[in-house]
Amino acid sequence: MTERDFVAIADIVSAPTFVALGVKRDRSERIIYVKETDDGTALYFEEVLGGSKNKALRGKSLSKKNGVVTPEKLLRILQANRRNDVFKIIIAFGVAANSTVDHPKDGVGSQLQQPTGDVSTNGKAPLAD
Repeated sequence: MTERDFVAIADIVSAPTFVALGVKRDRSERIIYVKETDDGTALYFEEVLGGSKNKALRGKSLSKKNGVVTPEKLLRILQANRRNDVFKIIIAFGVAANSTVDHPKDGVGSQLQQPTGDVSTNGKAPLAD
């Protein structure tokens, strides 16, 4: 990691390739911002603080992966750690402008289905079944 990577966090959050919501780790919810970059993919993790006196987001970690991280690959990365609960994960595309949300259906894996109805993938390739 370089200083440039940490400065890029604002861009990752404001214009992500996609966002994963509803990931739980050790009973706290996480938001994962995924952004394709010139040298791979950046993953920025935030913890949702939902206490009675402190409702906020706290940055937890920033990591870089070689190549493109698709929603399916992110799911595999998250499932590799037993402390992560991805049962209610939601993948959102085009979060900065024209939001597209792919809601989970019947359990793990089915949340990565192509959106239906008038929802757009905002120029991104549709997800595989």
